[in-house]
Amino acid sequence: MLIDLSELLPFEEREREYPVSYERSRILDYEVSESPEFVLHIVHHRGNSFEISGEGTLGVIIPCARCLEPVHETVLFAADCAFDFLTGLDADEEECAFLREGFLDTDELIESGAVMNLPIRVLCREDCKGLCEKCGANLNNGPCGCGEETAPTRMAEAIMAAMNAANKEKTIRQKPQRK
Repeated sequence: MLIDLSELLPFEEREREYPVSYERSRILDYEVSESPEFVLHIVHHRGNSFEISGEGTLGVIIPCARCLEPVHETVLFAADCAFDFLTGLDADEEECAFLREGFLDTDELIESGAVMNLPIRVLCREDCKGLCEKCGANLNNGPCGCGEETAPTRMAEAIMAAMNAANKEKTIRQKPQRK
């Protein structure tokens, strides 16, 4: 959503509230599953000084760090900044990425706050068994049958095992049948 900030400029000490939500379907590489509406407060002070505040949540689907199954996470974010309308700079003299030619891009504002709060590591459950090192099967679903049945010690090994298993299955399906 774009909010035209110039409509607040003629007034000094003017405050408005806008109901907003995140309108994009992804944040970084993660699917956004839920974007509840929240209230964004915008205050125009004297001159070109603006202040923005508000907080909300996003539902995000993130793969488990061990088994790669999708996990629904709730990410909190807060928007709390002051900036100069003409220069587009905040109090630290840094450019505000959410300002575009006099408009406030609420998706950029929300994303910048939410990205900072994305979890570093997500597990589907505390006792997640991960993927088999040998065949890449999800060990949470039971024994894989390849005889290895030990969870990998490193996530990279698990990903490689899963990719190898997928490639092997794809190759088997693509082989021409002899007559």
